[in-house]
Amino acid sequence: MGPGPSLLDTRGVIFLTMGKPDRALEDLNQAHADMPTPANCFHLAEAHQLSKNGVAAKNAFEQGRRLGMKAERLHPLERADYARLAKELRVEPVE
Repeated sequence: MGPGPSLLDTRGVIFLTMGKPDRALEDLNQAHADMPTPANCFHLAEAHQLSKNGVAAKNAFEQGRRLGMKAERLHPLERADYARLAKELRVEPVE
């Protein structure tokens, strides 16, 4: 299938779960460049936040919101992380 945006996003989330934000950023940046979606913007924001790049995290989070990112549209297991990240970034979450 090749490195399509959806597969890159999934592998990026795996790297995030493994505590490897730098590896996650490689995949998530590529997925985002190929096809920005609310979900991969959220994942990209998480990776930037873990890498201590708050400005990039906030930019990715806000872009996701402009694309329609809301807690209810994320996987149920990601909703608590969404609320936590919104609080850390001092951004009003959209339910």
